[in-house]
Amino acid sequence: MIGITTNYYEENFIMKTFLCFSSSCRNDIVEPLYNILTNAGLNIWYDYRCMLFGDGYVEKNFIEGISMSKYAIIIFNQDIFTRQCAVEELNYIKELNEAGRISIFPIFFNTNINNMPPKYQNWIRKYIYNSYDTITVSKIKTSALQIASKLYSEIIKDTKTPSLRIQVSNINDVYEKQIMDFCESVENGSHLIKATALFLLYKYHSSKSNINVTVENNLRYLLRQIIDCNPVLITSILYCMESLVRLNY
Repeated sequence: MIGITTNYYEENFIMKTFLCFSSSCRNDIVEPLYNILTNAGLNIWYDYRCMLFGDGYVEKNFIEGISMSKYAIIIFNQDIFTRQCAVEELNYIKELNEAGRISIFPIFFNTNINNMPPKYQNWIRKYIYNSYDTITVSKIKTSALQIASKLYSEIIKDTKTPSLRIQVSNINDVYEKQIMDFCESVENGSHLIKATALFLLYKYHSSKSNINVTVENNLRYLLRQIIDCNPVLITSILYCMESLVRLNY
């Protein structure tokens, strides 16, 4: 539709999510959904925040917006198929999705999949979707949290953590070596398990009278890197710390 080459897509692609919707649901649904997702630290492409008066419609909305997004949230309401802009976006998202270049999160408000034209029904039925008879803050929040969980799981899966053994090479304690072996055996995507193991190691090492400053600094550095990979882990890390304190470990 837009004439974007595969090479252009691969060279300019970044991790973000496009919001596709009818303007009639902007205030009731789109604004609160956008606020929840951006407050969770996610990169959301929303026309009111990403386009300015005088911008090129195709260049900004389709090339910079849809083409450069890895995901698209599609909000279906009763009149989405009567809005030309929304239908054009929807058709392009469908084209990219069927080519394997974008994943979708379909959400229905005050309508359902049976009210769609057949070609869209066959497409959307391939995916898990949310469908609500009414619009409430709690329902918008539910969908937002589900989307955030999915996106962060993808971020974690694609993130590589540094090697513990490379960072801490001068540990001789048997227990510390066991924790290192365990941490190294965990798959890269399991950040929470790795971080928990690092806290065990750090607490144990710090409790010893002969603290090696270099080793301690390396452990702090490594743990900080893992937390930086996914800010959502900070809450889990704090919980782990609290548990360790309760156990007097």
